[in-house]
Amino acid sequence: MKFPKIPINIVIICIIFALIGALWGSHAAGLLNLTPILADLPIIGGYYAVEDDGVSMEISPLEDENKVLKEKIQELESQLANFQTIEMKYQEDIVDYNNQIAELENKIKTIEEKEVSSTKMVEYYSQMKPKEIAPIFDNLDDEIILDILVKLDANIAAKILAELEPLRVAKLTRLLTDNN
Repeated sequence: MKFPKIPINIVIICIIFALIGALWGSHAAGLLNLTPILADLPIIGGYYAVEDDGVSMEISPLEDENKVLKEKIQELESQLANFQTIEMKYQEDIVDYNNQIAELENKIKTIEEKEVSSTKMVEYYSQMKPKEIAPIFDNLDDEIILDILVKLDANIAAKILAELEPLRVAKLTRLLTDNN
């Protein structure tokens, strides 16, 4: 089998077109910058005019909008960080308030229990004679005595006070008037 003879001129032209195509493809892909060379060509040079360094490039509206949006994102992220800090402070305050509520509920429960027990004691003391109560009151704290005396009938309380030592009665009276 014999191959036909191809003239050398056609081979050279094909190689030249192949090189031009490879250069053009590299330029289009961004691998080579042929703009300065293409600007010097007579017919197509007007399409590839090289810009002067003194002339600034105009920023497209999308780039402006992108810049504005990036600044807005930074501002919003800053606000978010501030709000998260404030939220953490509020969460800590909520925990503190819940602890205070629990403490107050415990105090209320203790006071209610104390109230119930003092009410029972008032019932017991109201059935006793004042002479029997006086020696018991000598061994109790003043606060407990005042709590009981205030809840007793005024006549019974007066009789009990008459049985106590005068200095102790004066002290109880002072405490009672200071509390009111």
